[in-house]
Amino acid sequence: MNELNLGKNIVYYRRKNKLTQDQLAEYIGVSKSSVSKWENNFTFPDITLLPQLAALFNISVDELMGYSPQLTKERIESLYKNLAVEMGQNPMSAYEHSQQLIKQYYSCFEFLYYMSVLYVNHYMLFENKDDIANDALSLCKRIENESHQPSLIKDAISLELTILLVLQKPYDILDTLGETARPISQDSEMIAAAFQMLGNVEKANEIYQSNIYQHLLMTIQDSISLLNVNMDKREYCEEILNRVFQIMDIFHIEQLHFNISAVVYLNAAIFYTTYKNIEQALTMIEKYTHLLLTTDLHSLNLHGDDFFKDIDHWLNDLMLGTHAPRGPQLIKESVINALSHPALTKLQNEKRFQICLNQLKNIKED
Repeated sequence: MNELNLGKNIVYYRRKNKLTQDQLAEYIGVSKSSVSKWENNFTFPDITLLPQLAALFNISVDELMGYSPQLTKERIESLYKNLAVEMGQNPMSAYEHSQQLIKQYYSCFEFLYYMSVLYVNHYMLFENKDDIANDALSLCKRIENESHQPSLIKDAISLELTILLVLQKPYDILDTLGETARPISQDSEMIAAAFQMLGNVEKANEIYQSNIYQHLLMTIQDSISLLNVNMDKREYCEEILNRVFQIMDIFHIEQLHFNISAVVYLNAAIFYTTYKNIEQALTMIEKYTHLLLTTDLHSLNLHGDDFFKDIDHWLNDLMLGTHAPRGPQLIKESVINALSHPALTKLQNEKRFQICLNQLKNIKED
């Protein structure tokens, strides 16, 4: 919803229709001074006169008032980014601010989706964590029930499942998805093939590359989940990490995606510490620290490389573009707190660990 500019709009549409204040006043049945006061925002027309004014100008009442319930993607991203920063500084203030905006843009379903993502990414900052998660769930339900955008509804359902995981409701997830893994959808591949048939090689390249990029990240993410499920099977976990490191090396994942790389190094450190391989654990902590020290947490932009050379446009079109879902200060705090994992207590007296911890504390203070 834009700021209402009724007076300015009356002036604009009156002149556009080549009408004088006298002519407008005569048509509406008011005095010229009333029209003058409207146009200078001293007073406003009676609500019953708005349809008559809109009809005269051949526009809708919303257009007359300068009202739009929908936000542009750029505006939504800007609001999200500002709220994410505010969440890191004052969660309750940011929450109240977001609630006001939700009421204001309640029919802008894309904005509601962003707000549900905001809550999912910051619910842990609140004492009433479940309430915040349930707020996100309610927004997803509204999108599912009221929106007419299939892709947005699909995204809302996917986010809803994440929220159910946060709320520790595994049975609800299984009720929704069933208990068997389904084949991965090839919708995107079909779109790419269609563009290829049409001779649009550039678009086909973008889609194929973005698919490979996504599958790579998902393979690494699932591999780390597999590692954690099988932490009691040392040899199997070593093989998991061996394959993950090979994938990361071949596709230069550390340069492509900060977060997934940090997750790998941290979980690898936890694994090696569990099995008392202190040297390897410290090496992983050092890789984790170096990654953070060489990443600009204020502008955590994703990008392609020489292999993924056509995905930048696709990345920019994602929900948050290439920006991080949390503010830089919160990211800094979370990467430091990650080293407080109980499994890493065995490293706390190691000099190399202390050096890494101090380096990370310094970026928190920047």
